[in-house]
Amino acid sequence: MILNRATLSVHFCLQFIQPNRCEMSTSQSPQERIQRGIEELKRRGIKNDNCPRCNTTGWTVELIEMSARSAQAIPGGQLFPRSAAYDQAGGFIPLLEFICKNCGHAMFHDLNVLGV
Repeated sequence: MILNRATLSVHFCLQFIQPNRCEMSTSQSPQERIQRGIEELKRRGIKNDNCPRCNTTGWTVELIEMSARSAQAIPGGQLFPRSAAYDQAGGFIPLLEFICKNCGHAMFHDLNVLGV
């Protein structure tokens, strides 16, 4: 696998704003999606797989969904005090997660950006 730094892009799955972004692929196994993600990273020019913290090359790779809220989806961007708009602004970011087996450094790539 090839990669050298994280690209955590914030694309939220908000049913009322972007309903098509909430569809997770069910036709592919997790291993197939991981492989497609790695292939897409290579296609986009990622050149090495060294950990930027300890310079080793062993990684654990996983598909995850990170829970998130976007202040941009809340009218006026007001996060506090909590409101009904705040509660509706929640979603998730589908990610390809890389964890260094030596030092535990974590890197994430947004599957929406990768088209996986």
